[in-house]
Amino acid sequence: MKKYLAALGHIALASLTALVAVLDKPVTWSVALQLAIVVVGSIATYLVPVASGKWAGAFKTGVGVLAAVLAALVPYVTTGGISAQNLLVVAGAILAALSSEIGVNVRKDLALAA
Repeated sequence: MKKYLAALGHIALASLTALVAVLDKPVTWSVALQLAIVVVGSIATYLVPVASGKWAGAFKTGVGVLAAVLAALVPYVTTGGISAQNLLVVAGAILAALSSEIGVNVRKDLALAA
């Protein structure tokens, strides 16, 4: 289970973000593209290995941060502005990236304790 913590947190928050965004209003193309980026970020977080050394979460968290940045840029590129629904997806992407780092740290702490 500890092996999957970083990805599970990311996937759970991405799923919650998608659910809330869909329940909020009809989904626009901008929001759909944001959600697709967050989903790809979740999959990549699962696939990317944990780095060794001081920056163990560099790759996993980096993928989450990249997904959050791309999700934040999408509304500006597609519509020229950002709506509350877009902001909700960006907030979820940021929380998902943070959950990846927390998952990596828990895994690292458990490995040190063992």
